Amino acid sequence: MAQPCDNNNQAPNTEQPKDADAMFVLGINYSTGSGVEQNLVAAHQWFNLAAMMGHEAALSARAELAREMTSEQIAEAQRQARAWLWTRDAPAQAAADAKADIVRPIYVRRRAQAMRSASSFGRVVAGA
Repeated sequence: MAQPCDNNNQAPNTEQPKDADAMFVLGINYSTGSGVEQNLVAAHQWFNLAAMMGHEAALSARAELAREMTSEQIAEAQRQARAWLWTRDAPAQAAADAKADIVRPIYVRRRAQAMRSASSFGRVVAGA
């Protein structure tokens, strides 16, 4: 049985993945329980992120895994993928804001990050 995700959804003592291949490997690790506790929600999250970046094997792995999951688990994995997209640029954006002496409410920063992610996703899907 899959366990709930931790906040980071990453293997202990690893950096955040920087490319689709690293995300795919995390998905494999979580789906099989290799080096981490098996977690289908986390696996789907990482497969989803890798697929958004154009990783072909992640597309099929995500679809195969989704057949074993409930709709609630899939929805949670999608929420966690969006949250990861929203927070991955937060430290760099905060540093740039501090350097420029800009104070932005968190909802403005997150909305801007979501828009950047959405446009990136559109380019990946469109093949641009």
